[in-house]
Amino acid sequence: MKTHFYALACALLASTIMTAPVNADDVQQITPLTSTSQNIAFEYSARKILGLVSEARAALDNKNKEDALNDVDMASHELDTVRNIRNYMEMTGAVFGRVFYGNGSSYYIPVADDTYAVRTYKRGPFWSSTKGTAVSDVKIVMFNLSIDPEKAATHLQNAQKDINDDDYKKASRELKDFVEESLNEVTTSEEPFAKLADNIYLTRVLLRQGNHDGARYTLRSAKSALKDYKKTLPSESDTTLDNMQQQIDALNNSLEKRDPGVMKKATDTVEKWWGNVKSWNKNRKDT
Repeated sequence: MKTHFYALACALLASTIMTAPVNADDVQQITPLTSTSQNIAFEYSARKILGLVSEARAALDNKNKEDALNDVDMASHELDTVRNIRNYMEMTGAVFGRVFYGNGSSYYIPVADDTYAVRTYKRGPFWSSTKGTAVSDVKIVMFNLSIDPEKAATHLQNAQKDINDDDYKKASRELKDFVEESLNEVTTSEEPFAKLADNIYLTRVLLRQGNHDGARYTLRSAKSALKDYKKTLPSESDTTLDNMQQQIDALNNSLEKRDPGVMKKATDTVEKWWGNVKSWNKNRKDT
């Protein structure tokens, strides 16, 4: 449970430490952190770096040079905040969403914290009917994560040069190598509540990215997890669960119809669900 709800447990601390750009020299002058808070900060950075690298690859697939360079630059900056004070970045049991596309490519979204989820994303294609760019699935995956900062910096520098040279395929391969070197997938068997929380988190990010086809897959998984979670509760449990199940069905139907008018309301609805999930998680810990 601690691994799956890492995001909920450390959201405030992670956002306090990592939301604003920080120079490496400044980090060294900060009052020494406890080992626990150091790990939270470094693990947040590691997940964020890999998320930004994945966003850069997606931008390259769309031949969006400006966004790709921006993503690589942000990943490099995040790396610079820690590379001078830690020789290696490691984390076990890191949860990501893996978004699969019809052309066989896939990209990762870190299940991090509220700071990452509500950041301003570049907008992807609203809908896609093209087989190559259409989302084919979204799955929760778990990794043991390790990043060698010096090797990572080399990958990012090479990718930046390739993008500036308009060699998008070479840049994408460089970034893909970085991701594959850093992630080692492990078996996950999430219990229902963890699966519910993770899929609602991913739905939030996908909607903010404009990836509404992808959000339908995470909604489907969230509904299944909600059904399983309800089985673990007393029959007289909160009717909020029933309301959420009905709202998931309604939102999925709206997305299936590709109704542009529903998007702002959809984002607000999913944010409300996330508030419910955090409240339920707190209650579970208190009991």
